[in-house]
Order: sequence, then C-alpha cells, then structure tokens
Amino acid sequence: MTEVCSVDPFVDPDWDRFVESHPQGWLIHLSGWKRVIERSFPGIHGHYLAVRQGGNIRAAFPVYVVEHLYLGKRLVSIPFATLCHPLAEEDGDIESLLEAALRLGSKEKAAGLEVRAMRSVNVLERNGTAVSREYKIHYLLLEKGPEALKARFDRTCVRQRIARSEKSNLVLSKVEDRAGLRDFYRLYVKTRRRLGLPPHPYNFIESLWDEFAPSGKLVIWMASHADHPVSGLLLLKFRDRVSAEYLVTDETFRERNPNHFLFWHAIRESHREGYRIFDFGRTSESNHGLMDFKRRWGTVVDTLPVYYPSRKKGLQPINGMGHGDKKWIGVLKSVLQHVPDSLLEQVGTMYYRHLG
Repeated sequence: MTEVCSVDPFVDPDWDRFVESHPQGWLIHLSGWKRVIERSFPGIHGHYLAVRQGGNIRAAFPVYVVEHLYLGKRLVSIPFATLCHPLAEEDGDIESLLEAALRLGSKEKAAGLEVRAMRSVNVLERNGTAVSREYKIHYLLLEKGPEALKARFDRTCVRQRIARSEKSNLVLSKVEDRAGLRDFYRLYVKTRRRLGLPPHPYNFIESLWDEFAPSGKLVIWMASHADHPVSGLLLLKFRDRVSAEYLVTDETFRERNPNHFLFWHAIRESHREGYRIFDFGRTSESNHGLMDFKRRWGTVVDTLPVYYPSRKKGLQPINGMGHGDKKWIGVLKSVLQHVPDSLLEQVGTMYYRHLG
C-alpha cells in the first residue's frame, strides 16, 4: 500500500537515510537544511512530503512556504538551493507529490509553486508546465585526475593565471573558527557590494557553518597575502559531489589571481578525497562574464530548469527581483554599491527573508 504523507525529518531518521541513498539526493534535501532555513528566516517554513510504501519512503519532495513582501505567498522547492531535484523516479510518484504540494498551496493561499531541477522532469514537460531555462551549471568530472583536467583549461585565462598565483606569495588556509568565518563574511559583503547585490545575512552563513562544517560537508578555503585575507571559497560536499557555492574576493589583489589559486586547490583536493564531480555552482546565462569564467575551466555545461506547475492556466513565474523594470533594478544596484555595510546587510536580511 502506498500513501502520500508529511514527514518530520527532525524526528524520523528515514528521511535522511532516504536522501543519502537516492541518486539525486543532495545536501539541501537533508533535515539540516530545513534547520538552517527556519533558524535563519523565521517566516519561511518547510513541509516535507513523501510517498511511503510499506512504511518505507520511496519518493520525497521538500517544499517551503515563502511570503514575498509584495507578491504574496508562494511555494519553493527548495529555498536558496543552487542544485535541487525532486527525489522521485516514477512519474506517478512525481504527480502525487506535486498534487500534494498544490493542495498545500491552496491551503496556504500561495500564488504559485516553483520546482527547481537538475534535469528535465518528464511529467512536467509533457503537461506543458511553465518552465525557465535561464540557469546553467558548469562542472568537471574528476575521474581522469587534476593534471588531465588542467590540460583542457584555457591556456591564457586559466593555466597561466594558476601559475602566476602560485608565485604570488599567497597563503592557503582553512576556516576553523568564528574569526575566520567573519573574515570570509567581510569579503562576501565587499564582493556583493561590488556587484550591486544584497548579501545573505550573516546568521544564514553562520547557520550553514554550524550545521554542516563539523561533519565536513561544508569547507571554506581562504587565500591570504601578508596576513590579509584576499579571497575565499565556500564548498558544499555530499555523496560524490563538491559544489562551489560562494566565491568572495578583494579586487585590489586581483593581479595575484587568488580565485584561480583557490579553485585549483579545491579541484585537486576534491579528486584526492575521492569525489567524482566538482561543480562551479549555478549561473544565470545572462551573466556573460561568469559564464565565460566557468567555461574556460574546460567544464561540461547543463541546464538547470525551474518549473512553475499550477492548476491555473497562464500562471506566471514569481522570481522576486527578477520581475519589474530592468532599468530600476540597475538603479537599485547602483545604490547598493554606495550604502554603508550595516545598511547593505539590513537590505540583504529583508530581501532574502522574502525571496527563497
């Protein structure tokens, strides 16, 4: 007998065991992600839906209620996840879980459902569900080893910069304490300011650190010059994959190529530890500079579709800041580049509380 039900992953160990065994299971599906999100953003709440057969979980779909400041409630699977996929192999299970999510949406009076995926979801493709294909993922397969991969890197833009970085007196270190985490976050705020983007609040980064660093699922590498932190790279590690989630840097040290220094170390370290995939995180295809940076590492590129299923015809995707007049978004970015750090962090806290 099969049933669709809600699971409390904090008290039911079957949830994490299922995630760890599922081919598409990733760190953001674990109960720890729910703990991080709900601790960091009190207005966002997760509902963990599952198909059980004979008491065992055979398919799973975490979905969160996010209340946008202007656009109302929506459901997101899963907030702040750059890599995500429904944990179901059978179309019937996916349909059952989506129906349960849509019923939840009706109960919560949510305007829509956003399903992030790592590959096409056949049942949604066949149903003509609205889909965005804006996001890409760049990754390396590590089986051949770092030196074989290095031969495929762009000679001028990657290999030469790695070589220069190794002669630039950069010092590599691993963040081991709160002081190091603060150094990383200061560089993160500096980086987001340069891009004209709000930073995630410190307590989100700290919660990620507290939840996943002790088990080795989160690692932060820093590059320093003359005892001055100049670049940082936050990695998530789970099963056979390492994902570069945050790259932060002080642009005044750009000529020393600290970003190439960190990525090259992380790729070699991931291979040494036995991981199969190293990915460079999610990128909007409109971000041409970042797309080019990742492509020059000889990466494979795939699309990360985002689906918007609904019983209502013509429902439009709800993407927070992505909506509206691009001119005003440009103005906002310009403003964010000049506000004090404390105000920039407050903007980030408010923004991400309603984004998901």
